[in-house]
Amino acid sequence: MIFEASHHESFVVTVLCSIPVPIILLRNICCCVSQIRIIRAKISPFLYNVFMMKKMLNMILAAFLLFGCGFTQSLQVHADDSLLNDITSDYAYVIDYDTNQVLAEKNADEKMYPASMTKIMTVLVAIENLPDLDQTIQITSAMLEGLTESNASVAGFQQGDQPTVLDLLYGSALPSGADASNALAFTVAGSVDNFVTMMNTKAQELGLNNTHFANATGLHDDDHYSTVKDIATLLHYGIQNSTFAQIFSTASYTTTSLNSAPSGLTLTSTVKNPTNLRNYDIEEMIGAKSGFTYEAGHCLASWEQVNDMNIIAVTAHSDSSISASTHIADLSMILEGLRQMQKTTVMNAGNQLKTITYHYLFSQKEATVTVPEDFTIDAASDASLTVETNLPDQIDITNDEQTLPYTITISNHGEIIQELQYTYTVPADHNFFTRILRSIYNLFQ
Repeated sequence: MIFEASHHESFVVTVLCSIPVPIILLRNICCCVSQIRIIRAKISPFLYNVFMMKKMLNMILAAFLLFGCGFTQSLQVHADDSLLNDITSDYAYVIDYDTNQVLAEKNADEKMYPASMTKIMTVLVAIENLPDLDQTIQITSAMLEGLTESNASVAGFQQGDQPTVLDLLYGSALPSGADASNALAFTVAGSVDNFVTMMNTKAQELGLNNTHFANATGLHDDDHYSTVKDIATLLHYGIQNSTFAQIFSTASYTTTSLNSAPSGLTLTSTVKNPTNLRNYDIEEMIGAKSGFTYEAGHCLASWEQVNDMNIIAVTAHSDSSISASTHIADLSMILEGLRQMQKTTVMNAGNQLKTITYHYLFSQKEATVTVPEDFTIDAASDASLTVETNLPDQIDITNDEQTLPYTITISNHGEIIQELQYTYTVPADHNFFTRILRSIYNLFQ
């Protein structure tokens, strides 16, 4: 039988199927598939030329080969807890919320009492439920009840005053006023208890699974707790709201005219107050919410920008026996360490990551695996970053598409700082003729 190179694939298959092939010849074909150099030596040159037609078919089919990298957001970050070496807080969490990179943590998932950091949630729930910031609210005795007895911090609103919603938001956030917080709670939900239910519902929506609120002010209650990691998540959510971000980053605000203060109340941030700042260097801080009870110690949730890194730092239960500003001292030490770091682009999407050799039945080709996305991390200025992947050097192409899980590992001076999980899809062999040969071979395996 004569084969002509111009004949269509289907003709070749028809002819092959019409030849009575002894079983021993089929076995020889299988051996030939696994030992290509023997094939080339033993089969007729003319038939070998037919086999070589597959190269032209591969060139045509190459445009239809769909392969690439998929990825899952499985980010394992190895924090450098040396940032926290000198702080007195028992709980701490520092994260770059742009890259989701945890820079340092200390007992981040353990229960602690949030004190007035609670008011981050109070203000957020109020903002989301009181759209008219100019709405006036009558201060009642119920809103102020028990605050003096509890030694709660207040903004200074008096019964009969009619502040705006915006006045109360600032009153809750800046001087940490429990009077303003309760006034917001009554206005939104009719009672503090109903408002607290809304706070806990919001906590669940945000995935704050280790958080439970018992009041709107942060006054101590054994059933009122959170974690520094949850508070960081809450603050990140908050600063995405423009009204909250504006309030949170303000140092001082004067309310509208009130019955008790015709010129308005001047409200000052407990953190940006020069008395509390002392000589601590926290100039990168954009905004913060402090808190204190004897059970909670000094607490601080803050938002900073350091060397193009957008940071949230939360600390709790700092040593209150030393001074009244140990939480600010802790932030100052954290910022000192962060100043030695910078945002660094390790790889850009599309950069070559690995070259893999594809082995087909009668040939091989090289495929380039590219970086699936930009990799930017926060690292020390003197960092020596390396990137490795566990993708194989060679892959045997089969009749089926193959999915390979792989890891990209980023190290600094040999120490792993990030591991990201991805998948790489290896294309199936789309050449009809070689797929037939491979199928015959597989029958005898």
